[in-house]
Amino acid sequence: MGNDDKMIIHKPELKLFLTDKMYPETKTEAEHYDLENEYEKTKQNKNHAVLLMLLALVALVVGISYGITAFIAYQNKKIDVDIDVFADTNLIELFDMVSRTEDSLASAQSEKAHLEMLRQAELQEIEAKKEGELYALQSMRLTRAAQNQQEKEIQGVYEASLLAVQESYDRDLAVLEKSIEEYRKQLETLDSSRVKQAQEQQVALDFQRHIYEMEKVQLQEKYELIIQDLREKIEEQQRLAYERQMASIDSLSSDYQRLVALLDPIVEDPRLDEIKTEIAEFIETRAFYADDYRISAKNEVYNHLLEKIEHAYASIDYLAEIVSAIPYENTIPSILETIESIYYVIGIELAYFSSNEIASLQKSLDTVDADYEIQIAALEANYQKILEDQRISFQNQLADQKEIYENKLIAQANDFDKIVEDSRMYLLGLERELSKNKTYIEALEKENRDLKENQKTIETASESSIFIELEEEIIQTPIE
Repeated sequence: MGNDDKMIIHKPELKLFLTDKMYPETKTEAEHYDLENEYEKTKQNKNHAVLLMLLALVALVVGISYGITAFIAYQNKKIDVDIDVFADTNLIELFDMVSRTEDSLASAQSEKAHLEMLRQAELQEIEAKKEGELYALQSMRLTRAAQNQQEKEIQGVYEASLLAVQESYDRDLAVLEKSIEEYRKQLETLDSSRVKQAQEQQVALDFQRHIYEMEKVQLQEKYELIIQDLREKIEEQQRLAYERQMASIDSLSSDYQRLVALLDPIVEDPRLDEIKTEIAEFIETRAFYADDYRISAKNEVYNHLLEKIEHAYASIDYLAEIVSAIPYENTIPSILETIESIYYVIGIELAYFSSNEIASLQKSLDTVDADYEIQIAALEANYQKILEDQRISFQNQLADQKEIYENKLIAQANDFDKIVEDSRMYLLGLERELSKNKTYIEALEKENRDLKENQKTIETASESSIFIELEEEIIQTPIE
């Protein structure tokens, strides 16, 4: 049959391991393989000797371990302990403690010396900075008061910096000093006899200690050389910095002096002396007051101009005070003073001349005003007389004209009455004509009404005849 080569699987989970075909295509019979039977066959292949060998090996290892442990414990019980060995150990520990304390003490002292060196270097730097600033200040062309003020400021900054550096380093040095004192007390509290014994047995106890000390000495010498080299370099750098600072100050001083020579030069000019002498002859005090040159309250424009000039001079004085605050020491102050004096000379002279001229003009104007008032009074009197004569003449002319106009008005009134009468007669004639026309119009209207009535009658008769004719035609027509 077609399904002979198929396995009969009684348990579905076995299909995970077996395929449908278990024999080649050439075989005619299937060889069945039962997994449960195979499992039963493998149970019969167990070897109990292997398990026994493993148990024996474990027992042997445990026995050997126990025997070795017991032998070591027995041998340890037979060892003799000598207390001198521990004494040597205590001496070594004591010597190590002394060595460590001495090393710490030396390190603290070295650090203290290093801090003192740094403090001294910073103090020297601050001192050099102060000396440089004072040297630069001496090169400046300042007044004595300004120079003293600058020196006080430099000294104040120097003292503040000095105090800050000292306070900063004093705190660290106090801590190191306290540590050094503690290390010294620790060395004093150690047993000096045992320390001496440890020192006597130093070579015998530990040759390595000697090597350590040699290395420590070498390192100490090495670092001391490094510190000395650094100290020399710092000193050399400070010296070079001081020299560079002095050179910079000299350069700045020369530039400053050259700039001062440009800004505050010494002017030697004979014309300048002449101008100063001329100005000194013109004016002694520099002041301008508008009230000194006022003439009267009527001259508002001139008084306003004087006030503007006074305000301008106040501005000049303010600017002159600002410029005079600049510490010029050569020719510039006298030139500025001369310029200010020239300004005042110009203003005062012009104001004085203007006030005199205006006063003279005002006097002439007052005289002219008086003459003008007299002439005006005479003219007004003459004008009043002329006006009165003209008034009388005009009144006479008005009376004559009034009479002429009245006569003309009477003649015109008569003419107007005649025109009105003629117009009334003409209107009456028109009224009669209108009455005649009205009668004629009424006759025409009556005739027109009669014509309309006749026309309606004719139209009605013609329509009736037409209807009669139509009826007759309808009657006469045969019905088909």
